[in-house]
Amino acid sequence: MTKQSHSLALNPLQLCPQLDSKLITQALQKQEQPPAFIGQDRARTALEFAIGMDMPGYNLYVMG
Repeated sequence: MTKQSHSLALNPLQLCPQLDSKLITQALQKQEQPPAFIGQDRARTALEFAIGMDMPGYNLYVMG
């Protein structure tokens, strides 16, 4: 290994995400949720229709 490539090597801690527990706690405590269907009126209508189906063995497939 050349000297230059050795100096660019990362240690294992640099390859892992650094999570801030305070930010995670704050995000989980927020009561306000953004709308789930921004600009997806047809998708929302189709999903509401499918969820409302009262038939045994009926399956719902969602792809986005």
